Parts: sequence; C-alpha cells; structure tokens
Amino acid sequence: MEALSADPEPAQVNLPDWRVEGLTDLEEHTPLVHDRAQLRSTMSDDVGLVKRDARLRRAVRRLDLLSEEVERIWLRCRPTVELVELRNMVLLAGLVTAASLARRKNVGLHYNIDLK
Repeated sequence: MEALSADPEPAQVNLPDWRVEGLTDLEEHTPLVHDRAQLRSTMSDDVGLVKRDARLRRAVRRLDLLSEEVERIWLRCRPTVELVELRNMVLLAGLVTAASLARRKNVGLHYNIDLK
C-alpha cells in the first residue's frame, strides 16, 4: 500500500533536441503537392479495390522511390505539417501495398484478379 501512495519518480526521457542548425535552406524540390498527387495516383491506379500482382509490384517500386525522396527532404529541412503528413502517408501506403501483396486470398474488399 505504501508503494501506491508514494510519489512516482519523474520519468527519465532522453530525447534529442530537434535538428535545427543548418536546415534553413531547403534544397530545390518540386512542391510537396506534386508528391502527394503522385502518391494518390499510385494508390488509386495500382492498389485500388481490384488488384493485380504486377500493379502491386509496380506500386512498391514507385512508393520506394517516393519514400526515398521524402526521406531526403525530411533530413534536409524543418518539418512542416505537409511534410509530416506526406511522410506518414507514404509509410502507410507502403504497408497497405505490402499487405495486399502478402494476402493470397480474396476476402471482403480485397480482390486480386490473379487469385481467382
């Protein structure tokens, strides 16, 4: 009972400070809106409701390139809401695509023509 009434020790959190030195200049890059449109297009065209293995593999390649580009920007600039959202969406898109490739059974909304 004494352990419950005692004040807890403050948590030791060793989080690094956000990297701000030398990140004021964003290297030249097309606006993030174009990357977001590319992501939307890839997911709609290649990872939509009706899937094919070849289109899913193409989506993986496109998402890998987009992920590399977003990470390159992420490491060289201060984060903005748009950049954080895009980074998270690219990560989620990769997970959805990988899960679609791994599922070898048509169930519910997951329909792969190659699994007939």
